[in-house]
Amino acid sequence: MQLCLYQPEIIYGEPAANLERFADCLAAQAEDLADALVVLPELFTTGYVFEERADLLPLAEAIPDGPTCRSLAALAQRYGLNLVAGLAELDGDQLFNSAVAFGPQGFIGRYRKLAQTNIDRLYFERGGERSGAQGGGPKAESSEPKLGEVGNLLIFDWTVGDRTLRCGVAICFDIWFPQIGQSYAREEVDLLLHPSNFGGPQTLMVARGQAIEAGLAIATCNRVGQESARGLKANYRGESQVVNAQGEILAQADGEAEFLSVDLDFPSYAERSRRILGVDWWDENQAIVERLRS
Repeated sequence: MQLCLYQPEIIYGEPAANLERFADCLAAQAEDLADALVVLPELFTTGYVFEERADLLPLAEAIPDGPTCRSLAALAQRYGLNLVAGLAELDGDQLFNSAVAFGPQGFIGRYRKLAQTNIDRLYFERGGERSGAQGGGPKAESSEPKLGEVGNLLIFDWTVGDRTLRCGVAICFDIWFPQIGQSYAREEVDLLLHPSNFGGPQTLMVARGQAIEAGLAIATCNRVGQESARGLKANYRGESQVVNAQGEILAQADGEAEFLSVDLDFPSYAERSRRILGVDWWDENQAIVERLRS
């Protein structure tokens, strides 16, 4: 199963140009893309840091009917692949830092970033409290795994031949909060897709720890380059990576624009153990939580 991470230098504030650059990259890889899963960074069409919320508003768009979504749907269909991409979502007068998923058959669903940095709070509403969802945070429990927009999570199956990996989506800072990874693990997710924009090394380290704790693989897709606004000069380090449930790095990009591809070969949820040092992780977690509450 071929997982690809598209690590670009984003053209600031130019959605059409960023989308065209991505389409050209796919065209160059066309022979190898059938059944692949391609992940793009957080806010890949716009950039991340703006002087004012008003500067971002004309660049944001509706999901799934905006121009970027229509183009991503067409690309997924043309190449027979799955895509997960981060973009600025406009819903009425609200802005969300969102990610969308498309497959060959069309729109799968969206995810809205739950964890907010000081930059997110300048422009975006917090994800959660979606119409029809129960509660304002990650889905904590379920009687059986579900697909699609499950509460405030996004879950879908990626199938190639006789193999299926269940995928979830989280955006950048979300990975710092174990409640999100644990919520996906409870839904029997195998691979957490992680569109990102970051400069420091900590998020890469946190992703490895979260992979071990939640018992799932994590694919972090970052960007490269710089942008400046609000007196802040942001430098994006790249180094997109894929880690397995043991925190081992399966593939990692460098600090330049790159299209990273890795063949995944690890057991699905049904095939792998959740035992750590001989202990069932979920049972031990519940015992600790109950003791702390007593």
